[in-house]
Amino acid sequence: MRNIFKATASSHSSVNVVPLVAQWHSSRKFAFSPKISVDVDMVILDNCSPFDLAQLEMVSSFLRRPIRDHELHCYKTAYGYIARGSCPSVPPPPVIDARGNYSHRAYATFLFGGGPCTWCSKHTDEVPCSWLFCFRACSTACNKQLFSEANMFSDKNKQYDGHPFGKWLPRITQSLVPGESIFTYSSRAIKRANREQQQSYRVAGGRTVLNDLEFPRRNVEQLNEEYSKRARARPVLCGHGLEVERWQKPYLQERNAIAEVNSKYIKLLCQVEHKKLQGIMRCPTMAKLFNAFNRDLELITFTVWAQNRNIILTELKVMTHGILPAGTLARHNDKIRCSYCARLIAVQGMADHVVDKHRNESADDIPFIPAREEKHCPLCPESKRVYSKRGLKDHRLGKLTAQLRGIK
Repeated sequence: MRNIFKATASSHSSVNVVPLVAQWHSSRKFAFSPKISVDVDMVILDNCSPFDLAQLEMVSSFLRRPIRDHELHCYKTAYGYIARGSCPSVPPPPVIDARGNYSHRAYATFLFGGGPCTWCSKHTDEVPCSWLFCFRACSTACNKQLFSEANMFSDKNKQYDGHPFGKWLPRITQSLVPGESIFTYSSRAIKRANREQQQSYRVAGGRTVLNDLEFPRRNVEQLNEEYSKRARARPVLCGHGLEVERWQKPYLQERNAIAEVNSKYIKLLCQVEHKKLQGIMRCPTMAKLFNAFNRDLELITFTVWAQNRNIILTELKVMTHGILPAGTLARHNDKIRCSYCARLIAVQGMADHVVDKHRNESADDIPFIPAREEKHCPLCPESKRVYSKRGLKDHRLGKLTAQLRGIK
């Protein structure tokens, strides 16, 4: 996390600090440390990014209470903290009466916390590519797939114009010819709406079990009431989506500029330490610092490096000996220690090594080795051959058929 102690109390007006401190003193003393005064605590919170505040809320109820008591002030200040260079302040989350998680914490986590790619489910730290549809893409290829015909439904026949779903589902307008336009919906959202509707029918008929419910328990009448709330909320969400898109472009430009400066500074530190840049950047601590500072549009300073230097160099030393820290995946040209016998094995040959020497272990779920789509046959523990999902199914079917016929 970036150094949030750099700001001083003199940079904050007494109008913002004093009333909040008085309220905290009257309810329950709040402090990050017994040695730190409440005034300094307020300065720390006023210098947090939105994602920092979201993380502090999730640490404990002791930290969550004061942040939520003054949520508007804390997050308004945090949204303004992102306003650096050409990047404006983060638009606040929408306020709607429909059911949904639009809290400040969820909003900050969704924008800055990363998550799985909507198309391939691979984790990515990228910001969402569409707030309206809640899309997040890990690459340009996935981004194209998300907005292709494979994932979007263009209502050319206007079948949803009079449909209940068409009144509330998020949509965008596309122009076919001058004077004629159609609405485009997310195919996943349509399928999800259908499942929700079918569940309401089962609830109304008493044919559901509480643990089997994918959506909140509603009958048909309750779901129609929720549809009305969603219909009123859609214009607000669409307008907010446009605001986020306008903010996102300069934010990404500023983030790329900050990343370039931070990368040059880390390269300079590597020259001083006589280490390779590639090795330093592979260390989990350095990677997390680099992503966090770029995300918050902050420059990495020597103080940050000094505070984390020993940890980073220790991780680098351990990785040099073929032992990867927890949460790190090896690359295809690495040599790492086998998790079962501590031998130094090339990543490309680790699966064959497990088949030869550790047949009781799975050759497909090896620690620190990236998972691949091709799998070994569990019925052939001595075989090193791998199969695709369809090929493995056919292979197992053929093997079982041969066993039933008595053919070996």
